[in-house]
Amino acid sequence: PKQASVVKAGKVFVVKKIRYRVIKVNGRKGSVTVKGVKGTVKKLVIPKKVVYKGIRFEVSAIDDRAFYKNRKIRRALIGTNIRLIGKMAFYGTKQLRYIDIKTKKLKVIGKKAFIGIYPAAKIKIPRTRKKKYIKLLANKQRVHKMEFSAFPLVLHLKIAAVPAPVVHTVVSDINLISRDGKLFT
Repeated sequence: PKQASVVKAGKVFVVKKIRYRVIKVNGRKGSVTVKGVKGTVKKLVIPKKVVYKGIRFEVSAIDDRAFYKNRKIRRALIGTNIRLIGKMAFYGTKQLRYIDIKTKKLKVIGKKAFIGIYPAAKIKIPRTRKKKYIKLLANKQRVHKMEFSAFPLVLHLKIAAVPAPVVHTVVSDINLISRDGKLFT
């Protein structure tokens, strides 16, 4: 109870080089958004939950411009509680080569969230959310071209931006492809 009064909405704290902003606190539970990183991080792991001063926070969103033009991040793993990725969250993160979206709760991807990442980056998404997430990515990233390639199923998304990156979306758990390249779902 004493510690809960210390942590209020709007408080910013750092755990394992990731900065979080408190959205709400209710007793020993709460929710936070990812605000960015402190220091150098090459492999970004956004967890499902984080504990700060004895309070367990659910990590529910990534703020607008959280990793804007970060030159060091090469891999990002997005946890299972993320519901929103803010506008320009990974904009200009030129070294970002691989994104693994674990969450099945994602509702919103902000405009230009993945514009300016590594030109041949791969985004891995849950198979059960394939259509929904591809639509989210296509709508907000100004995708001009989508095409499928052979095993494993890779979706090439050509994004119109400067520089114009091509994002490869790897859909997990799909491994049934015939010799002539046709996909069995």
